[in-house]
Amino acid sequence: MTEEHELERLLARHAWSGEIPELPERVVAPVRRPPSPRPWLRPLTLAAVALGVASIGLLWLLTRMVEQVGEVAIEGRSYPVAYLEGGAGSQLRRIERGDTIATGTGERLEIEVGDIGRLFLEPGSRLTVAEPTGEGAKHQLRLDLGTARASIVAQPRAFQLETPAGVAVDLGCVYRTEVRVDGTARVAVESGRVAFERSGQRILVPAGAEVEVATGAVFVLPVWSDDGDAIRELCRQLARPAVSPTGLAAGLVQLEAAGARRGSLALFHLLDHPDQRVRLEAWRVLTRLVDPPVEATRERTLAGEASARRLWERRLPWPG
Repeated sequence: MTEEHELERLLARHAWSGEIPELPERVVAPVRRPPSPRPWLRPLTLAAVALGVASIGLLWLLTRMVEQVGEVAIEGRSYPVAYLEGGAGSQLRRIERGDTIATGTGERLEIEVGDIGRLFLEPGSRLTVAEPTGEGAKHQLRLDLGTARASIVAQPRAFQLETPAGVAVDLGCVYRTEVRVDGTARVAVESGRVAFERSGQRILVPAGAEVEVATGAVFVLPVWSDDGDAIRELCRQLARPAVSPTGLAAGLVQLEAAGARRGSLALFHLLDHPDQRVRLEAWRVLTRLVDPPVEATRERTLAGEASARRLWERRLPWPG
């Protein structure tokens, strides 16, 4: 046998038979997993995560509250006080809610009302820092006796000054308030407007006007500060709960003769008179002096709807 034949014989067993041989199954090495944490650690981990989320939420909520409350409400907790005359000279101190401060003879104080203005307390006066309970109030003080002059630049109703006869609601203005020993309050407005609110009546006092209200008074009319004694007495007569037909007719004639600006101050407030007859007659005279707002119909106005009254307040030819 030649060498060639011997080589063919040896290689014959390795020749391809025409079939694909089966491959052995893949052997996968086992994966080594880290040991599981102790079972008692899982609740602690979840608690820590929950605490972190709650802390972030609380921080966000507090931030939002600070943004919404603002600096004015925070400063409203206490008020710096400076003696302008008498007392402790230039000494500065603070008063907080619930505190009462009084001025003696020759003493005059300046009180900072947050960042919205100042209140000046005249000699022989007594003032208390009250809790802001009025609608929209951020700062609320109470003048128990004496005289205070407020100079405020803020949103309407942010500053309110209580008196025994009612509350002077600042609408962004400068005004002077006096309280007598018997509790009678007088508010005189220099610029802007004040709403003097009391049980059953809201008195809008524009710049150049004033109102005097006794405790227990049923109905009150404001007057212009430069009105003479005759007009003041006329308004006192018309403000009585019972007005005679003759007195009413004569009084309305005088108010109409005073013109739109001067006469409308009393006429507008007569729309709240306890007597329906007086309200109706006042409406007729007022609408002859001032064109009524289209949406402030007689029915809505005499019914005391707030939206109709606001339309009238913007229409009336008053300063402030």
